[in-house]
Amino acid sequence: MEDYIRRKASQPVDQNDQNNSSSIIRTSNLSL
Repeated sequence: MEDYIRRKASQPVDQNDQNNSSSIIRTSNLSL
C-alpha cells in the first residue's frame, strides 16, 4: 500500500484523482 502511495505522490494528479488518493491514504493510516 505504501508503494502505491509513493507512486501516486511522485506523479502529477488531477483534482479528482488527488481526492481519491487522500481517501486511500486516510484508510491506510487507519489500518496501520
